[in-house]
Amino acid sequence: MVYLNINKEILEKHSGEANKRAIASSGKDGDGDLQFDNLEFFADEKYFDEEDNKIHINGTIRIDDDEFAYYSEDVELDFDIVISIIESYRKKLGKLKTVLEATK
Repeated sequence: MVYLNINKEILEKHSGEANKRAIASSGKDGDGDLQFDNLEFFADEKYFDEEDNKIHINGTIRIDDDEFAYYSEDVELDFDIVISIIESYRKKLGKLKTVLEATK
């Protein structure tokens, strides 16, 4: 699931420049098309929901110094991804164990 709440005032403020970018990128008059290249996402919350086997992420999307939108997404993890994550952290923990043993 994805939730996106766009600030209409900020959208209107930046839509002229975004429309120019869309036209320049596509080479044709993009009648209403918008292309935002300068958006930044700032996560407020990130966590793993064990019951649903999903990663939940939410936060603010900013353009320049303006709060453009609030974004929230639940990403379902399949078993292969979970195994890959576990293997990656197992390797990192093995390296940490080696360093700790060497500093005894």
